[in-house]
Amino acid sequence: MKKKLLQTIMMLSKGFLYGLVFQMLVVNFTSVIQAKGQYKSIEEVTIRLSAPSLSIGQFFKEVERKTPFKFAFDNQRLDRSQIILFDQQKGTVEESLIVAGKQLKLSFRQINNTIDVIKRIEPESISPIIAERKPITGTVKDENGEAIPGATVLIVGTNTGTATDIDGNFSLDVEEGAEILISFIGFEPQKVVIGNQSKLTITMSEDQSSLDEVVVVGYGTQKSRDLTTAVAKLSGEKLEDRTGTITRVDQALIGALAGVRVQEVSGQPGRPLSIKVRGTGSITAGSEPLYVVDGVPISGDLDNIAVGNIESIEVLKDAAASAIYGSRGANGVVIITTKRGTSGAPVVSIKTRYGFQQVAKTYDVLNRDEWIDFAVEERNNTYLLNGGDPNVPYDDRPGGSRINPEWISNPGSFPDTDWQALISRTAPIHNSQLSISGGTENTTYNVYADVFQQEGVIKHTDYNRYSFKINVETKIHERVKVGLNISPSFSIQNEADAEDVGGPIARAKFLAPIVEPHLGTVNTGGEPYTRTDILVNPLAWLEETDDKTKRFRTIGSFYAEVEIMKNLSLRNATSADYASGNNSFYKTNNVNRDNGSFAQAATSLNTNLLNETLLSYSIGNDNHDFTAIAGFSAQKFRNENTFSEVRGFPDDLVKTLNAGTELITAQSTASEHSLLSYFSRATYSLNDRYLVTASIRRDGSSRFGGNNKWGWFPSVSMGWRVSEENFMQNVNALNNLKLRASYGATGNYNIPNYGYIGSLSQTNYVLGDGTGSLVGGLSPSSFSNPELSWEKNNTLNLGVDIGFLENRFTLGVDVYRSITRDLLLNVPIPVISGFSSTLQNIGKVENKGLEFELGARVINTSDFSWRIDGNLSFNRNKVLELGPEGAPIPGFARGTSVTITQIGSPIGSYFLIPVAGVFMTEEELNSSPKSKTQNVGDLKYVDTNEDGIITDDDKQIVGKNQPDFTWGLTQTIQYKNFDLSIMAYGESGNHLLNESQGGAGRSHVGNVLGYWRDRYVSAENPGDGKTPRAAVTSNLTTPSTFWLFDGSFWRIRNVSLGYNAPDVFLGNFRGAISGLRVYLSAENVFTKDNYFGNPQTGVRNNSLLVPGIDATNTYPLAKSLVLGLNITF
Repeated sequence: MKKKLLQTIMMLSKGFLYGLVFQMLVVNFTSVIQAKGQYKSIEEVTIRLSAPSLSIGQFFKEVERKTPFKFAFDNQRLDRSQIILFDQQKGTVEESLIVAGKQLKLSFRQINNTIDVIKRIEPESISPIIAERKPITGTVKDENGEAIPGATVLIVGTNTGTATDIDGNFSLDVEEGAEILISFIGFEPQKVVIGNQSKLTITMSEDQSSLDEVVVVGYGTQKSRDLTTAVAKLSGEKLEDRTGTITRVDQALIGALAGVRVQEVSGQPGRPLSIKVRGTGSITAGSEPLYVVDGVPISGDLDNIAVGNIESIEVLKDAAASAIYGSRGANGVVIITTKRGTSGAPVVSIKTRYGFQQVAKTYDVLNRDEWIDFAVEERNNTYLLNGGDPNVPYDDRPGGSRINPEWISNPGSFPDTDWQALISRTAPIHNSQLSISGGTENTTYNVYADVFQQEGVIKHTDYNRYSFKINVETKIHERVKVGLNISPSFSIQNEADAEDVGGPIARAKFLAPIVEPHLGTVNTGGEPYTRTDILVNPLAWLEETDDKTKRFRTIGSFYAEVEIMKNLSLRNATSADYASGNNSFYKTNNVNRDNGSFAQAATSLNTNLLNETLLSYSIGNDNHDFTAIAGFSAQKFRNENTFSEVRGFPDDLVKTLNAGTELITAQSTASEHSLLSYFSRATYSLNDRYLVTASIRRDGSSRFGGNNKWGWFPSVSMGWRVSEENFMQNVNALNNLKLRASYGATGNYNIPNYGYIGSLSQTNYVLGDGTGSLVGGLSPSSFSNPELSWEKNNTLNLGVDIGFLENRFTLGVDVYRSITRDLLLNVPIPVISGFSSTLQNIGKVENKGLEFELGARVINTSDFSWRIDGNLSFNRNKVLELGPEGAPIPGFARGTSVTITQIGSPIGSYFLIPVAGVFMTEEELNSSPKSKTQNVGDLKYVDTNEDGIITDDDKQIVGKNQPDFTWGLTQTIQYKNFDLSIMAYGESGNHLLNESQGGAGRSHVGNVLGYWRDRYVSAENPGDGKTPRAAVTSNLTTPSTFWLFDGSFWRIRNVSLGYNAPDVFLGNFRGAISGLRVYLSAENVFTKDNYFGNPQTGVRNNSLLVPGIDATNTYPLAKSLVLGLNITF
């Protein structure tokens, strides 16, 4: 099998190489050929008008909606409320324009697909004055510096104009002082007054109100105005100024889209984030969405994708949208499209950013004087609580009760070490990008290279990534085109074991401030009054631990598309995703508590081979539009892993496995699975008002039992564009109103590759006479289940899209209910079977919610604009069914149950004993139920079942990690050449659990968190009423709400200030530079929360059953400031 797989990879690699060479030859040959695009004439296109009388504004809008034409006109000179009377409602566009022109004294001129509108001026009885005209030339480009061919350039108030060529260039004779109007579909029209300049460079901004924006959906695209499902889009342009501060694609989604929750559980450079689309729909089979990159469904991490090369990110949220991906669409689908080439002269873009990062927030701990006060108090209390004699001198007391007399007599003689500052630093961050794109009418190309270098804010940690991407598409025949995409990447990540539960970050919080910075290792020894024997010096730990991971990944695809006949095309694509990684780990004896140095090595190799064939058909006329696709997909995955550990190193000079003398373990694993699929989708539009989309997919997976290997995943969605109805034509303020409804089925197949098969595990047997001898063998370790199948999700979604005042204000609202049934759970079975549990399809979960997306162009003038984009999401999760008897599923932390998954509650709800403050008096203590050893000043637990004692039976659901709602808000302000963007987001109603609270308040171990300043001391000094007295008792080990914290927060995520150089400045470079931008971008500017660490953490555990568990070991988030420069040639 391995040999066959290698042969397949070699064959694909050769295909990629041959294809690349061939297409580059075609590029060189065809790059000298330029051809004009073909456009239909207004006399060739017919149209049926909705009414015999329309205002000029309604007429323009109807023509633009039903034909490929767009109108360009001076909005201040044209009264769009004037009425046109049509004798016939059906005819050519030219005939309709003639009628309109005669009645309103207008002239029309077609340039490509743009129709210029000119107000006719009646001649006056005076002698004309002929002004002298002069020739001007110019270039029209978009905000990325790419040329715009076919843009209309018109002298305002005349019929004189021209269009830009394939390179975006134009020339025109213009009077000085005249005004020219530049327009193009999808961009805001722009006016320029001609002075003494002879060469112009005009940058056009995208029309944010356009409803014709293209949205990528599964196996195709749709106009946003025609969508009938719940799809959210994030344009790559919104990330341009942040590519130097965000390292990963998943970071780009934070707070950006309704219904998409992104948890940044760690600030470790290169560390993946947790993404959930519309809540948690599974208990054991994972909640991450499916990722599709340039049409290739991938598995694993997204660290290979450079943010600067992203064209767009679409999230398919409801089942009707993601059903086309069948058994993998239950958790939503994230489609990532990278940039491609466009026809025109080569455009070279260089972008570079450099900046610095600092720790955004450190744990609040006690300083030296505060800690000494706490330590003396805690050790006295603990000593007396355990029956100690108060007359025994401080220094003669046992163990953790010893007190250094100098703490009291001379506290200033001890250091005040800030361990967190000792291991952190101001770290540089750098990103540079180079892209070259262009092509002819037949061939386009895009080459992209990216270097990202980030030193961590914790010393000896860093992340470096090197990415490359090339795509070429060539039309080798008028009916045949081929394309090639290759994107290799290489990354190196140094983690230095920083987030180990007992590692450097946790130790920097726990080590007492009185400990000298050099102490806490085997070689330097420890501090006698604190546990430096177990609390290793964190800086030494970072310095003497190697923890390096190298990853190489290549995603490549080769495709060919044939136009079989008009409107019918066939496409075949072969893709491969190859990812390898290796981790080398070494820890010295000096920081391993004298247990010897050891080394570990781990490797992984993941291959993903895909072949897809897609048949596409489309047809349409004035009243009907129909598109359909049908396809077949075959995909195969293989995973290989090895792990080894060696000890017995004579010294730390050679840290590879061969230098060790004692092999502790060596193992390897390999597994694979396959997926075969048939799918189809059809879309129909009637009169551009009534929209219907239906899809179906049939998947077969090797992961499931023989009786359930295949499944159907259908969907249907409908839309009604109410604003196009005749009865809405006089509602001028409301220019878009669309109702949507969808229902679909998807699946979740994320279980082990051989979960349905009874497996064998290694077992030792004793054979032979007498005492016998130990012989290795195999024994059954799991139960076969041929009925095993995927989890099934059904979602109903209702939505409405509204646009006011020419889409100056837009609102999208979605309400949904999603049911996941046949949950994949390990169900207990009778022990007599030989097994304790078996994997079965049983259980049901509900997610329902409400989402809002708002867009507002508050101000939009030529010099000043202000735009607001916001989103707000509510989601409620509830378990409806569980195992055969509905038994709840507990979740554990620190050796005790802290969460519960039970019917009627959210998955992984926190299940703890409530705390009602602390005991303030003896009377209160004596009259209340108690837990273990309790005294005045200790936590007061609530006897929820009122049985008179405090036990685990008093646990109840006290919170959840899932927020009540999430929100995001972005404001963009532009004044002339300056622009300012501010992005904020937040969550509310969620909690997190810190398991280290079970061992809080132990000064003999080290430092404690800052909330202990408000502890109970006496009746006269009761503290805040929530924090107990300083004493080490078994009381705090009780899992209670003392461990629970509010996870709500809001954060100003990004602030960017930019400046685009004006044409006057660029003119000094004689056309060599077509665009120049300078900007400052700040990330994680400000956070407001109620937790002493990262409120989104889940480093210790963030599983579905036990989410949001912290152990005060989370790598801190970084705040950064980056200066960027973009140059386009």
